[in-house]
Amino acid sequence: MQSPRSGSGSGVVHGRLYTRDGTLVAVTSQEGVVRADVRGPDEGNKLNAKL
Repeated sequence: MQSPRSGSGSGVVHGRLYTRDGTLVAVTSQEGVVRADVRGPDEGNKLNAKL
C-alpha cells in the first residue's frame, strides 16, 4: 500500500494484491474524508443520525 496524498482531513490510498507466487491479481484505490464535529456537547445531543 502507498498513500500518495493525505492532508486537510482527506487522503488517498493505493494498493496491490499478489498471489503467493507473485502474480498481480488486483489493484485497489480508496479516498477517505474525515470531518470533525466542532460543536459543543449540548449541541451534539440534537443530531439526527442519517445512514
